[in-house]
Amino acid sequence: VKGSPKTSPVGLFELLDRKYDGIATKNGLLDAHDELDDLEDAMHNACHLKDMWRIRRAWKNFEEVNSAHLKKEESIMMAKVTEMAKSGENLKDMMRNEIFALIANSPDLKFFIQFANRILDTHPGGMPRARVFDHALYAIATPQEWTTWQTWIEASLTKARYAEVRAAIYPEEESPKLYSPDVPQHTPYAEANSGDEAEC
Repeated sequence: VKGSPKTSPVGLFELLDRKYDGIATKNGLLDAHDELDDLEDAMHNACHLKDMWRIRRAWKNFEEVNSAHLKKEESIMMAKVTEMAKSGENLKDMMRNEIFALIANSPDLKFFIQFANRILDTHPGGMPRARVFDHALYAIATPQEWTTWQTWIEASLTKARYAEVRAAIYPEEESPKLYSPDVPQHTPYAEANSGDEAEC
């Protein structure tokens, strides 16, 4: 992405509110996180107490509310993201400058990328979740960022899963190779119109 951001980073909920007449706020997507935060705190407290009965009860409460919230969130967000893509909106620019910019300089960025990859690798749900997630990161990364991020990703995934990721990002390779500093890095956004990005 060249140049300065056109707007301040706002996050996906604010972006959807701005473009779709307050749709995220009207549907309580952000407010729901207050309840989820309380349920997460209850789980942490139960874990610190090492009380299995409390842990099971806290997890059951969290899982039920979180699953319902995620389904509602996905039904709204994915429909609107798909609509924006079909209308020709520059989703890559939005992701880079208005959403990802909120965490780009966070000291927790490495943890976020690696934790997400471990979860997606362990629980793929019959879908290429890690590959799609990492291809989206690749699409918004500068060459310098990607050099760092892909080492984090490689350290988080099994060799087989990382090979899938690399094959999607570097389809010109005859066979996927694990990352090496000697491998030439990508040209920024060379795969802007690839199939994986459509999956995102």
